[in-house]
Amino acid sequence: MIRARFWERTVRRNASPSAASNPSVYIAGPIEFKLLDGYRKDFDGNIPTKLDDKDLSPDNTTAQNDIMPLNNNIDKIGLDPLGQGRPNRPDVYLYSLLVMAHVISFSGNTYTWNRVYQDMTVTVTKSSDGKQWNVATLNGSDPTKPPQQTPDCHNPPGWDKTNTLNTKNILYFYDNPGMTLAAPAITCNVNDYCYEETNFTYTLTVTAGTAQTTGTFNVGQTILAERECATGKYSSDWNGMLNTITPQSVPSCTINESKIRGIVGGTLPIVINHGAKH
Repeated sequence: MIRARFWERTVRRNASPSAASNPSVYIAGPIEFKLLDGYRKDFDGNIPTKLDDKDLSPDNTTAQNDIMPLNNNIDKIGLDPLGQGRPNRPDVYLYSLLVMAHVISFSGNTYTWNRVYQDMTVTVTKSSDGKQWNVATLNGSDPTKPPQQTPDCHNPPGWDKTNTLNTKNILYFYDNPGMTLAAPAITCNVNDYCYEETNFTYTLTVTAGTAQTTGTFNVGQTILAERECATGKYSSDWNGMLNTITPQSVPSCTINESKIRGIVGGTLPIVINHGAKH
């Protein structure tokens, strides 16, 4: 059995004053971040488990009107049941989370979120003769080398983020990252696996006139699913074995034999196909 350990971590990033040419304008600082995943505390010391939890903001209109429809109207912070969490995407194994940022407010400051990520997704399939495990990436890259960061600058569908402070001087970035099982379903047979590691970097930029400062927060996600049958329905065909979120990056975000051995067990040889394509 694979167990996930949860702990609370608050990250502070120092912010700088505005340019000396405009000493009357200040940038808020420090920026303080928290990850809400259904287990950790918010800035008030509470543990919200719902997107419209009263502890998050005195005004829950945004959560009710904007975020919840993006989460299939499931009012939850935490692990989504396999097949739920995104409209028309029953193939994605998701985790709904909020990244919160607390800043010191100054009149005229503006706030902008951004996110980049790097991920590695592999299938772990047993050979047709049953004598070895084959590991291959879904995009044809080398699973033993760190993937490149991918920018997400335009708020893709399925996300929402606040750029206006609430009354507690808090902004948040809602996200529901996950692993698609559509592509693995093509090549994975019963008792095969799909495994993914992803590192996210959330950035909040505070702007005051021509001056800017940024704070960053890292989140790591690890996902494992095993194919159990072949009915054509993702929630029935796959067993979500692991889907964890941590307030730090996954080390290296690469695949090696020891990680795969921890999944498949036994003594059959493991062959990592460098750059193999499905």
